[in-house]
Amino acid sequence: MSAQDVRSTDRPIPAPPPLTVLAAAAAGDALLVQRLLERGAPADDATATGVTALMKAAHAGHAGSAAALLDAGADAALRDDTLGTTALMLAAAQGHEAVLRRLLVPRTGGGGGVVGCNKLAAQRDREGRGALLYAARRGHLPCVRLLLAHGADAEAADETGLRALAAAAQVGEAGVLAALLEHGAAVDAVDACGASALHGASRCGRLEAVRLLLRHGARADAVDADWFSPLDEAGSEEVHAALLGTMGGTERATTDCDIVT
Repeated sequence: MSAQDVRSTDRPIPAPPPLTVLAAAAAGDALLVQRLLERGAPADDATATGVTALMKAAHAGHAGSAAALLDAGADAALRDDTLGTTALMLAAAQGHEAVLRRLLVPRTGGGGGVVGCNKLAAQRDREGRGALLYAARRGHLPCVRLLLAHGADAEAADETGLRALAAAAQVGEAGVLAALLEHGAAVDAVDACGASALHGASRCGRLEAVRLLLRHGARADAVDADWFSPLDEAGSEEVHAALLGTMGGTERATTDCDIVT
């Protein structure tokens, strides 16, 4: 054995990093989470940016770890320091229905008060997006239905005016659209640019979504702030034909109101 080998074996072996609730929750080790909590680890253990153990479990879809944290008093209403997201939003965005069900159970929060599921469903991140919008924009129908059943507002909009209906229309999720419409989403609601859900569905070529919105009374000739209608922005020949059919087969004529001076 060389002198270099002897020196290398004499070096102290670094101690493994301490086990934390954060790491256990992210890994989905519910048993370890439970043991650490029983030994006094904080249920709301968080990173330097405010990402809690519950958020880690929710994002990864670890329902068992989430349940253990919630039973130990983890506060589901906490937001991270970057985007202001909550565990509910993260679970909704990833389509983790089982975690949503755990979160949407009224519990006693960190301040001693009862945190109701309606309050959690109504929370918004720093850009005005709620859990329903997160779920709808990814087309997670079971999560959308669950959130609506627990009081999420189908008409809630983010700071740009984007609503869940328009977000779902852009990805072409007809089932999500139907659920939102059943819960009072306005079919012709527009965002800050004057665009409706039909504008988005048309532009993205989502034929099934276009047909569903038209059946619910969406206007094919409604124009946005730039005077474009869904027909003008049709992303496919099939969508163009479907829209044109609702207008008697006639292209929208340019009027004096269309001329921007």
